[in-house]
Amino acid sequence: MYSYQPLKADEVKFVLVGLHERLDACPRGSRDPVFMLDCLKERVEDIAVLYEAEEPAFRDPDFGLDGLNRLGAIMASLALIEEEYLPAVAHVTDEERALRLVFLGAVQRLGLHWIKDLVVHSSGNLAIFPKFFAVLDIPVVHVQANFLDKCLCLPGAFHEFGHSVFLKFVEFYNAMKAELAAHFDALRKAIGPVTEEQKKRLLEDLDEAQAYWTDSRLAELFCDLFAQYVAGCANMISMVDLSMGTGQPACDTDIQGYPPDAARVKVCEFALTPEQAASSEVKHLLADWERYAEVDRADSFYRDVCSEKLLRRFTIVVLELLPKLMPQTQRNVSLMPDIEAVLGPYDSLTLEEATQRAITVLMKRPDIYDSWWREARKKLA
Repeated sequence: MYSYQPLKADEVKFVLVGLHERLDACPRGSRDPVFMLDCLKERVEDIAVLYEAEEPAFRDPDFGLDGLNRLGAIMASLALIEEEYLPAVAHVTDEERALRLVFLGAVQRLGLHWIKDLVVHSSGNLAIFPKFFAVLDIPVVHVQANFLDKCLCLPGAFHEFGHSVFLKFVEFYNAMKAELAAHFDALRKAIGPVTEEQKKRLLEDLDEAQAYWTDSRLAELFCDLFAQYVAGCANMISMVDLSMGTGQPACDTDIQGYPPDAARVKVCEFALTPEQAASSEVKHLLADWERYAEVDRADSFYRDVCSEKLLRRFTIVVLELLPKLMPQTQRNVSLMPDIEAVLGPYDSLTLEEATQRAITVLMKRPDIYDSWWREARKKLA
């Protein structure tokens, strides 16, 4: 007689063996994520020990749903490795290896010392998978296959690193939630003399607006501010490109898991120093953005959800906490570099410097950008 549970148990057993062999076959050169591979192998071995201890329950149909649930927990653990990590570590290109070293250098300079290793995966979208089970030390950083060809996207890497920061320091989340609650509590108290029916409707609208700020939307807004903090003017320009480059409506409140682009741009604008805000590069591009965004035409829900008063509160609390929780992380208060300085000689180029210089050359000397960047990217460190 055949039954499902032993059939599935046998498959998982072979998957465990196969995963171990595949991780063993991954390259382990000086530019490869060896620490990450060791962590993955150790996790697979731990799962194998758990499987062996639970195998009688997996195979016995009498355990019913309990046995299936236990097997399901093991399958879920394996799925994280199979779906997120194995594709990234199994076939690493030379460009991904080079980017890995660049990103590792950046996270260490920015004070993300809990990250022990990372792998770059050219999966098509800029993103990060920051947590491996309960730890933050071996993230997968997803990039476009031509990431280094798109200088306006370079500051987006700092946004992705911000997700790790947001998970590491719960204080950011708590502070943003507190500002959110205080803002809407003040609006509730400010309701004037109205009928009970009008008050009920106003309170429901405020509840809906406050509930809009889910954990994922708060995280995205924090990451925008973190990128602005460390990348300065280059990030501001990148944020304008984020929406205008795709034709995304600036005040769209229906983007799953993300705030409207107009709110994201606005907090970065609030985070500029007065000198940065007054610089010609930023001022002119923000003028383009304002004509494109048409925030004045936004509907009432956007105005309730993303009032400038609330966005400014978010900005202030994050900028106050960053130097306290991450004292090593330097705020970028510089202006875009002078073109003559950018074109001068240099031995190496950090990711932080590259974001500033590449955008400067593209903006001021597009005629030489291609040749300049081909040489510059060889010096990324």
